[in-house]
Amino acid sequence: MSTLIINATNPKDLTLLIELAKRLKISFKLVNDEKNRYNDKTEKSIKEARSGKELTEVTLDEFRKQLYE
Repeated sequence: MSTLIINATNPKDLTLLIELAKRLKISFKLVNDEKNRYNDKTEKSIKEARSGKELTEVTLDEFRKQLYE
């Protein structure tokens, strides 16, 4: 038996590969090897930033002032 590891991050690609394996009668096993790239606090902050929670509008000058303080 041979092992083929495919890193499919796109759900559509993964679905296509599964359908292809079924049509070719190839046995396969799905393994979810998803690990957090960052610590829990950073992961939470990333999710909040993407969702737009606590979003405040600032000008570029204000941003630079806050950044370099």
